[in-house]
Amino acid sequence: MKKMVYPAVALLVTGALAFTASCNKKDSTPVQVCKVQRVVSGNESYIFSYDDQFRISKIETPDKVSSYSYNGNQSTILTTSSGSFSNKRIITANDAGLVQNVKTESNTSGTIWNNVTYTYNGNQVATSVSTNSTGLGSSTTNYVWASDGNLSTIISGSGGTTDFNYYSDQAFQEGDFLNVFNLIQNGYTFYMNKNLVKTAGSNPITYLFDAANKVNKINVNSSVIQVEYTCR
Repeated sequence: MKKMVYPAVALLVTGALAFTASCNKKDSTPVQVCKVQRVVSGNESYIFSYDDQFRISKIETPDKVSSYSYNGNQSTILTTSSGSFSNKRIITANDAGLVQNVKTESNTSGTIWNNVTYTYNGNQVATSVSTNSTGLGSSTTNYVWASDGNLSTIISGSGGTTDFNYYSDQAFQEGDFLNVFNLIQNGYTFYMNKNLVKTAGSNPITYLFDAANKVNKINVNSSVIQVEYTCR
């Protein structure tokens, strides 16, 4: 996939946000939950595995493996590259299940690190503050939300902005571009919009859907991302 970087668009560690579908509208019908199982773009592929609670247990690429472990409101993602340590992320959620703090350790002793703390208005992220082990200062990113429940603008610590637009007739689901992007880049997400994203900065985004109305293909500029699911 063509590398795309948006200010502070980091990629809920308790698992990917679920897209739910039901075979009919009867209240007694069990609701089927579908989550991303495989993402393919060009020569890149990402395979997602889940535990018995349908939380992400592993994300695999041809050269990296990210393994998840859970302990109360804390989750740990250990990433190895060709069998060697790459980094460890320690994610702490608040009582509402929202990601509150993410510490990324870049060496095995944990002395080289980056830390991001999130604040919220209700369930909408308001700020993220990034610090690091060098002690050279912090950076604050602000998130602006529209009245329709969608994230409209991200303002980075340096003052740069990224604006977002959405498909008003398409509700958010697991195959949303920002959700997929965040999952494959960082393994977690800290916001959920009401609708599918239509543009991110200058990047136009279109979708194709399967027979169950799940996104199975995302077009971003000249990049094509294929999405497959596992459902329970």
